Amino acid sequence: MDYRLRAYLFGVIWFVLSLFSSVANDTISKYLSLHLQSFEIIFFRFLFTTITLVPFMFYYGIEAFKTSQISIQITRGALLFCGMVLWTYGLSIFPIVTATIISFSIPLFVILLAIPFICYTSCNPFAKRKYNLAKMDSNYYWFCWYYYYYQSS
Repeated sequence: MDYRLRAYLFGVIWFVLSLFSSVANDTISKYLSLHLQSFEIIFFRFLFTTITLVPFMFYYGIEAFKTSQISIQITRGALLFCGMVLWTYGLSIFPIVTATIISFSIPLFVILLAIPFICYTSCNPFAKRKYNLAKMDSNYYWFCWYYYYYQSS
């Protein structure tokens, strides 16, 4: 079998497994929300995730978990916790079908909310750039320039 086809099939299998895992997590959370609060459900999800990851922590050692940006990791964890609590609360008050349909709209919101952030960092002359604007598409550059110019005036 060709390497590319094998890698593609491997990716498809992981994607399907992630869908099953997501559906199982949401179904279990919906069932548990009949008896427990959202904070308790999230606590047990984090607890079981930690228990699952402990063997990997011992295998890879403490060096794999050290970071130089601890504040970003704490912020990320806090936002993840808030998002999971709100999602579990939403599952408890909405039917699971409605919550799933609403979750499918997340990429649309990400696209719409990414435009101001991307244009600010790529078109703002005072922002620190991590990439070269000459390599970007010219239409994108002019869109960002137009957006930044008219938003700042």
